[in-house]
Amino acid sequence: MRAPFRLLVFAAVPLAVFCICVVLSADGRGVSRTALGAWLREVQRGEKLKASESNLLRSIERVRALVVALVESRLTLPEAAERVRSERESRLPPFHMKPALDPGESLDAYYLRFTVELVERHLEGQECKREVIQRLQLELQNCLATQSEYSTTEADPYDEPTE
Repeated sequence: MRAPFRLLVFAAVPLAVFCICVVLSADGRGVSRTALGAWLREVQRGEKLKASESNLLRSIERVRALVVALVESRLTLPEAAERVRSERESRLPPFHMKPALDPGESLDAYYLRFTVELVERHLEGQECKREVIQRLQLELQNCLATQSEYSTTEADPYDEPTE
């Protein structure tokens, strides 16, 4: 009596696992093609996201260091804005985003203003904030005035090329 029961169990367990896999797979072709493939794609996507996340965290730390250097007057506003721009453009997807430009605003002007905003957030609640922001606002006005004098139409690197 025990031998037929064991045979039945050994035959039923793999059959049950196979049936469950077929039911769980979307198109009924079995686990090897869909569920396993989906699992592998998710593992690969997770690895890419981890790489992007570590790239983002390193970039955020470098931007913080740039902000500190700007506050301490070791960098000028245009230098810091250019470095912030290159840091943001070096981020891997999905953390690389197109900046929200105002109509008619150049990418350089956007990053100058954005860098001043970063400094404002960094200095929130600190006594030196007013002095530093006044210095940067003056530097921003000078940069924007110089830009408008020598303004050329700059192609937006985020726009798709038209053919």
